Amino acid sequence: ELGILPDKNETAPQKLKFKKIIMVVLESFANEYLSKYNPRIPPEASYYMDNLITEYPHLDNFYTSDFPSLEGFNAILSGRIPLRHDLKQKQNYNIATIFENNIASDSTFFLRGSSRVYGGEELTILNKFGFSNLIGYEDLVGNYPEPHRYTWGYRDDVLYTEALKIMNIRKEKSSLIILKLLNQHQPISKSVINMVDMPLSVKDDTSDIVKAIYEANRQLEIFISTMKSENLLDDETLIIVTADHYPPLGYGHTEITDEQSHFQLGKLPLIFVANNKDY
Repeated sequence: ELGILPDKNETAPQKLKFKKIIMVVLESFANEYLSKYNPRIPPEASYYMDNLITEYPHLDNFYTSDFPSLEGFNAILSGRIPLRHDLKQKQNYNIATIFENNIASDSTFFLRGSSRVYGGEELTILNKFGFSNLIGYEDLVGNYPEPHRYTWGYRDDVLYTEALKIMNIRKEKSSLIILKLLNQHQPISKSVINMVDMPLSVKDDTSDIVKAIYEANRQLEIFISTMKSENLLDDETLIIVTADHYPPLGYGHTEITDEQSHFQLGKLPLIFVANNKDY
């Protein structure tokens, strides 16, 4: 009924073993931020993700928990894994640890633009979620210009650049890379939005959220296009595009969607991009 499991009469998809998984996790991003689901959004704002949904496998009914981000990541990384009673240590029961145990050790990377120790999240990411490598503000500050003081940390384009560096260094190695993006963090900061060549339908929109949606689509398009041009999207690589949680109440969200949607667990994008669409 949720649209997660296939119909019993459907042919089982081909099973492939992906050795490289890149998960792009947008901040506070809902299905209602896409023109495909919400006519209030100009098509020019969400053009790229709308195209991905048309072209690649996706779920229309995907949920995590409510905010904050750590709760959403707990649902994404630790939830819905088949229960094994022999695994008593729950901190070892998550996607990153399973990846390291079954594919390659020291192969998991969690990238974030904010401080690695914000809210004590470093301990959760390394110990509970099981990542062997955490890259945050402290690790980026020497290599990139200081982020704008009114933002939560480094912009998404910096994290995309850092992820591409890791992928090129590890081109022949297995990797699980999570990009925890920030640009859509509420309230929207104008400093993260590039107005150059922005379509008039987006630029003239009264909502800053619409402009942030356009920027998120533009950056994602650049990232995936660069992966293709640098031969990083091979047959053993899977890109997952999703979000950490539904946008928080207020901050202009009601300008573009039904106010009642705040009182339900909101649907998030979940798109699977790979060379082989029949997996």
